[in-house]
Amino acid sequence: MARTTVNIPTNLAQANVEAVLQNFFAQNGYEQTNYKKTGEVVYRKIDIPGLTATTFVKIVSIAPNNVTVETWIGATFGKEVSLDDGFYAVVPKQALRVEIDSLAQALSGAAQAQVSAQAQAQMPIQAQAQALAQPINQFNQGVTVMQNNNINPILAQKNDKWAIISLVVGIIGCVLPLIGVTLGWLFIVFGIIFGVYGRKSTKPGMALAGIILNCVAIVISIIMVVVAVAAQLR
Repeated sequence: MARTTVNIPTNLAQANVEAVLQNFFAQNGYEQTNYKKTGEVVYRKIDIPGLTATTFVKIVSIAPNNVTVETWIGATFGKEVSLDDGFYAVVPKQALRVEIDSLAQALSGAAQAQVSAQAQAQMPIQAQAQALAQPINQFNQGVTVMQNNNINPILAQKNDKWAIISLVVGIIGCVLPLIGVTLGWLFIVFGIIFGVYGRKSTKPGMALAGIILNCVAIVISIIMVVVAVAAQLR
């Protein structure tokens, strides 16, 4: 029999190795069957029946630190062709080599995940508690900052809308000063009030921007009044 033997190192337990193998062969289109010539249990893959060569993989042994497999290509009249045997079926051979490399990577990746899980399980309880408490501590720090600034953390989010409204009103007050002095002043007054409320929100920067824009709108309105009065006195 012309077969290629491949030894794949692994630190996985036998049950985990078998699970990785079953999942790998299922995902790559292999089916488990009995080899006609010998009755061996093998994994077989036929991409296009009758047109492409059949690839075979046999699990020879699963040792504590090693998995041994045999691979070959099924040729005409049941002849077996190893991966290193001439140029026959060179494309399926290369594809089979790639799949065996992928199998080795799958076993290696599963082993690394197992080591990581074991390290996590062996982590001292105090360290685990600290890791779990970190996001809670970060949240509490944020609440403390709000409280130090006389901001109610429960109501802060509710005041976000005032910060947004103050900013919008400030923009309107600056861009559209010609809507009328009375209505303009109404916009400005409410814009500043909304900005004060918004300072106690989770968007204090936006509220401050709204207050500044409304102050700018006051200056623009005063200029408009001065210009209008000067025009009337001419």
